[in-house]
Amino acid sequence: MTKSKKIPWPQQDPDPCARKHGGVDTSVEAFKAGDKRAWNARCLTFIREMGLYGATPDECAVHFGVEVTTVRPRFTDLKRDGLIVRTGQRRATKSGCRAGVHVAAELAPQCGDRADDHRTSRHLDSICVV
Repeated sequence: MTKSKKIPWPQQDPDPCARKHGGVDTSVEAFKAGDKRAWNARCLTFIREMGLYGATPDECAVHFGVEVTTVRPRFTDLKRDGLIVRTGQRRATKSGCRAGVHVAAELAPQCGDRADDHRTSRHLDSICVV
């Protein structure tokens, strides 16, 4: 596998994983393929519908009947754009691992001042029961 020229960061429509894959041609090609905006909208709608219970990428994938690899990058996009936040909670995936739970960003204020910034996403210590 050969590496292509590094992708400049940031770019107009930044690949959120560019720093990780360093411009590997297959990763760049995968980023350019697909209907990301439509999947971002679908995932955001699902997360909003889940309310304060939130959703993991695995739960979203099950809901839409797709592989988790289809929706996990959409969660990255939505976090980067400030549309969803991680709650700090984790739930089991079908493989037995624990995945972070996300809620729509507009629900974060309902939990008071418990949001803090960590890397590129905001986390909440816990979710309040409404």
